[in-house]
Amino acid sequence: SNSIIKKNDMKKKFYLAILAAICFMALTSCGYSINQPGEMPGNVQTVYVNVFDNLTSEAGLETIIATSIVSEISRFDAKLVTATPGEADAVIRGTIRAISSQSIAKRGVNVAAERLAVLYVDCQLVDRNGMVLWQVRNLSDSEPYLVFDDKISSEASKYNAYGIIAARLAEQIYNQMTDKF
Repeated sequence: SNSIIKKNDMKKKFYLAILAAICFMALTSCGYSINQPGEMPGNVQTVYVNVFDNLTSEAGLETIIATSIVSEISRFDAKLVTATPGEADAVIRGTIRAISSQSIAKRGVNVAAERLAVLYVDCQLVDRNGMVLWQVRNLSDSEPYLVFDDKISSEASKYNAYGIIAARLAEQIYNQMTDKF
């Protein structure tokens, strides 16, 4: 009789674990999120995201990064981002320091099939008085991209990778800035 009770208890625990796993998968797969906005340093309530300085030869990266940061912040609190710097308690600004690209797969002796792009940025949160409230240097992320025979497809693939990198960098910046990591 004792072993029957133990088997019934084990069955109940097993079914509860299965039910919990199903609930977890259902909640996470339908877009439900328990993410809460982090707290900005220096009691900042509003920010303006400046277009980053771009020290690389890749045109447009500065806009891709700034747009990604605005999107990331807006995911948590759309009222935090302002349209002009004059409306903001602080400004997020930064510099794209470098970008590198190296072959990681080849189709022939001297023909790359896949490359790895790596992007390095510095970022600061500066209040209205010019005081640096938060900063990070040499933050980096990477993403592989396919290389094609035609330049247009290769460029599209490369800029798609830049967009992925920018989104991940924006997430890292927001998480570190708000201590959400």
